[in-house]
Amino acid sequence: MMPASEIIGLMQEVIREVSPKVEYVDSLYTNLHMTTVSKDSTEEKLSEPTSESGVVFRMLKQGEWREAAFGEIDRSKIISRTKQVAEFSPMSDHAPLIISRSKPWKTDVTIIGKKDPRNVEPKEKLEIVRDYFKIAKDYDSRIINANSSYREIIDERAFVSSEGSELHELLSRVYYSLAAVARENDRIEYDYCHGGQTGGFETLKELFGEERVKDAARAAIQLLGSHQVPTGTFNVVLDPGMTGTFAHESFGHGCEGDQVLRGRSYLVNYLNKKLGPDNFNLYDDGTLKGGVGEIAFDDEGNPPHKSPIVQDGVLTHFIHDQVTAREMGDHPTGNARRESYKRMIYVRMTNTYIDPGDYTFEEMIKETGDGIFLEHWNSGIEDPIGGNMQLKCKKSWQIKNGEITEPYSTTVLSGKVLDFMANINGVTRQMDFAIDSGFCGKGSEDYVTVGSGGSFLASRATIGQG
Repeated sequence: MMPASEIIGLMQEVIREVSPKVEYVDSLYTNLHMTTVSKDSTEEKLSEPTSESGVVFRMLKQGEWREAAFGEIDRSKIISRTKQVAEFSPMSDHAPLIISRSKPWKTDVTIIGKKDPRNVEPKEKLEIVRDYFKIAKDYDSRIINANSSYREIIDERAFVSSEGSELHELLSRVYYSLAAVARENDRIEYDYCHGGQTGGFETLKELFGEERVKDAARAAIQLLGSHQVPTGTFNVVLDPGMTGTFAHESFGHGCEGDQVLRGRSYLVNYLNKKLGPDNFNLYDDGTLKGGVGEIAFDDEGNPPHKSPIVQDGVLTHFIHDQVTAREMGDHPTGNARRESYKRMIYVRMTNTYIDPGDYTFEEMIKETGDGIFLEHWNSGIEDPIGGNMQLKCKKSWQIKNGEITEPYSTTVLSGKVLDFMANINGVTRQMDFAIDSGFCGKGSEDYVTVGSGGSFLASRATIGQG
């Protein structure tokens, strides 16, 4: 594989060749390396490391973009084909497309941790997966199976523009998940733990240990005795994972600049308007250390930002790429992202979270009085047009007279996002803050790594059965 310095040199050479033919050109190189190890009661899987690399050139002329992408790094073919594409004639008379650009800059960032996952022997990864499987399986005789899974993604990117930017990053992201399956008589339930972080292999032990795996098994056993949740409108408390799912799915998607410009966001008329309480703050933050959405630059060459979306309850900003920023009189926020060189650029989130508040968890539960405590998010459905929310969690708990009592099975939280925002009456302290890890899709199968999180949050919403 060609070293990054040679790739950047080739990108610069091609840009020099085509620059006279277009108004602007940039290039992105991506190299994704992935390894997965998993075990359950029937099999162990240790995948061969896979890599996918390529380079894409993006050219702007008279309000239209053209791209040329290459999975094979062949100098002569890349130069010939890119020059050919640069000769394109715009298909219609567009108004000049003016993009809001960052000043040319240079950076070279490596976040690989103390222990590069690529240098760790496969047997060491398999041993951890086996150990965690055994801890879960041996927790209780009612645990009939467990799925223990490790994944590493090494993401290398380089960006060069005709304006002089020269950027390179090499990021390691490590993930682990475990699902414990419990059975008693004819009833089967499961619960899980999972997480990920930007960093080296050593972060696996920082994220997970014996107690966290036991907690997942314990939670599965608890669900064997759970009841169906009552339906209706209740005071609710969300755990940090559910808080993050709300921030990402229910609110974050409606703040993407391309959705706003297309009239596909319920938030289009709410900029600079009060939506939540005075101490409520929501950010999208590509600079957050350790979050899997941490980046050194976005795929248009813009630096990442800690972007304040909601400040003191007021919707103050949307997130942008170069085009939406210019159209809306703002600046690029570092949110233009591609899954890889083969995919389109979209406005995408990085790490989206709600800032901690000043409650303790005990105070929040006590003040809730009677209600529902929701934990272990399962899924979320975005509705950036209608502004409705639907978040599903693996289990919930009855709150009665300010105390957590009996467990409920799969629970759905729904309602209008803005009603939920207006009813927020507390967020717990920094000590409860956590960032979850995940992948977000947009367009046709375009997935990027994202983080979402916060602390415990109290509001009011509709509760239904999953």
